[in-house]
Order: sequence, then structure tokens, then C-alpha cells
Amino acid sequence: MSQPDDRPPIARALDWVSQITTVGFVMALPPIAGDWLDDRWGTTYWAPAGVIVGVTVGMWYLLRITGAVGTEKKSRPESQAGKPGRKESQTDDPSVRRDDAL
Repeated sequence: MSQPDDRPPIARALDWVSQITTVGFVMALPPIAGDWLDDRWGTTYWAPAGVIVGVTVGMWYLLRITGAVGTEKKSRPESQAGKPGRKESQTDDPSVRRDDAL
């Protein structure tokens, strides 16, 4: 369980602003660098490659900071592993009958 965040609201807001600004830079800088390389070397493939890399890495980072990917899952006891939705009071022993298991 995560610890409660007891920082002032402005500190939490500035933390999110900095993370979202980072996502913007991660998405924007590779295409800009690719365009610069295309102009310098007379090629046409670095800018599209920069777009692909920037959008991919930017979306991955955005999903990571929002907690949608890359978060560690809590491990469950071996008896309940792989059995979603089980209550702690349920048991694997068929001889034990509980009213809440019905």
C-alpha cells in the first residue's frame, strides 16, 4: 500500500506538471532532432523515425507515471495464486462449509 502524500497541494501539483512536461519533451525532441539530421545529411527518414520513437517512448512514460503499466503487483499467498476474486475467508478444502461461500 502506498504511503499517504502529506505534501502541500501545490507541491503535488508541481510534481504532476513536471512529469507531464517531461512527457511533452520526450515526445517532441526526437522528431526535432530527426528533422535536424535530415536537413544536415540530406536524408528523409530520421524525422519519421523520431516521430515513432518519440510517440512510443512518450506514451510508455505517460502510462508508467499514471500507474497503468510498470507497477509491481502484490504477491498473494500460494493457496490463492491465480484465483482472482477470492475472499480471504474462502478455503480450498471442500469439507469446510462456510455460509459466506454460498
